[in-house]
Amino acid sequence: MVAISQLHYIVLGAKDLDAWQDFATRGIGLGVVERTDTHLHLRSDRWLSRIQVVRSDNEDVHALGWSVVAEDELDALIARLNADGRPFEDLRGAEIRALRKAMRVIRFKDDDGIVHEVAWGLEVSDRTPFISPVAVDGFRSQELGLGHVVLSIDDLDRSIRFFKEILGHKVTAHLFIGPHEAVFLRCNARHHSVALSVSHRPKRLQHLQIEYNSMDDLGRAMDRAESLPLEKIATLGKHASDWVTSFYVRAPSGVTIELGYGARLLADDEPTEFETFTGSVWGHLQGMENA
Repeated sequence: MVAISQLHYIVLGAKDLDAWQDFATRGIGLGVVERTDTHLHLRSDRWLSRIQVVRSDNEDVHALGWSVVAEDELDALIARLNADGRPFEDLRGAEIRALRKAMRVIRFKDDDGIVHEVAWGLEVSDRTPFISPVAVDGFRSQELGLGHVVLSIDDLDRSIRFFKEILGHKVTAHLFIGPHEAVFLRCNARHHSVALSVSHRPKRLQHLQIEYNSMDDLGRAMDRAESLPLEKIATLGKHASDWVTSFYVRAPSGVTIELGYGARLLADDEPTEFETFTGSVWGHLQGMENA
């Protein structure tokens, strides 16, 4: 089975890169690595590209970037893609190093048309350590990955099969709220790196979660939401699934960003769980229908 280590990066489209840069730096606390007329690379730790924003009228997810530790995992992935009859690109060289800050990337689509990239050999900088412009204690990423994404998909069983059989994820939990079902999957100790639900929302990306290292930084982000470009759309609360304390804001491109602290980590032998609940232990009383 392919050993995906983390959700390493995400590529998002945005019409206004200036607004996205201001939102990401002054609002969230990410750092700018590189900015051109068409591309913005943002970091949250020693890796040089955690969020990539490209100028586009398609203001949704353009690619999810997973990573592996060893290059032979990419060859194992190619064998799995071939067995599944799924087309792919094998990208190497200077162009992909500049575009994705990676030495080699395998690119393919899932059954909903979402682009997935699995990367090896990702660029870091320890000469210029990450210092957030506003997040005093930084972000909980590193070996856990960027955070998590929630995707709007068309067929839940089909998508679960893709993430389990192609990407090697484990199902962590199911959440049932009336007729609605969401499934959480993980590739490391983070409770989930991806969650799936059938939705008719206009964007495939329901939200991207980014986690701070301290509750104080989450609180300061809430303060900034009152004055900076952080349109708050869902109030503070604690989720039942991963126990994270969080609130939700809207990015300038219209995608939703969950800012959190204190998410649950799982051991390898943790069992799959399910809940029939409202989704939160407390809070999140307003706006969750848009999150």
